[in-house]
Amino acid sequence: MYYFPTQEEQNTYDSIVAGLHTVETMLAVNGVYYNEDKLVKVNRNTGTFAESPGIGNCIAGEVDIEMLTISPKWSVGTRIGVWCRVKNASQVSSWIPKGKYFIDTKEETQREPKRLIIHGYDAMIKTGADFNADWMADGATELAIVQRIAQAIGVEVDEDTLSVLDSVTLLPKPEDQYSMREMLSYIAVLNTGNFVISNEGKLRLLQFGVLPSDIDVLADENGNEITFGGYDIIV
Repeated sequence: MYYFPTQEEQNTYDSIVAGLHTVETMLAVNGVYYNEDKLVKVNRNTGTFAESPGIGNCIAGEVDIEMLTISPKWSVGTRIGVWCRVKNASQVSSWIPKGKYFIDTKEETQREPKRLIIHGYDAMIKTGADFNADWMADGATELAIVQRIAQAIGVEVDEDTLSVLDSVTLLPKPEDQYSMREMLSYIAVLNTGNFVISNEGKLRLLQFGVLPSDIDVLADENGNEITFGGYDIIV
């Protein structure tokens, strides 16, 4: 389900970020939580755009993690949930989700204290596999196609996306073989947007020019949005 903060939680968050504050990060893996005493750095790239703003993008989000070594050791493919909260001298917000990622590469440094270096992708990376169109003999709607792809990569479709996609008009079965990413890209173009994996780990359509309230944009220390070519930079 979505993370919906209560009004009290939202008021606390707004109050904290309006002034001097810090951000804390936590990782969740297999029901175990790793706080900042274990973490060195966690950098996320949401993958919304390629080299410049546009439509039809379906780029996997990435995460780079450096942390103290832990036991038991994680294997490639392990899912990592990233959570953040903000705090000041007297207040602290609730933890909010900031993405779910799968370990792609990992290495351990040899110098003490030993550190674990991880690079991971969100579930969008799985859309590089072939799209199975056999079930589309009579065509299928945008919504049905996206739901099939979401099921194939092991995620749900974002609630807002369910209400946006066409659930009436049938698209013809592709004559050639396409990847799931190519099919998502086609549907994204039809809806003037891009597909991403949301902070909650769901397949989400972001329509161009429509920025949902739970999307973070890059800002300076005074809270002013930093733009590139007039566009917000999503972080």
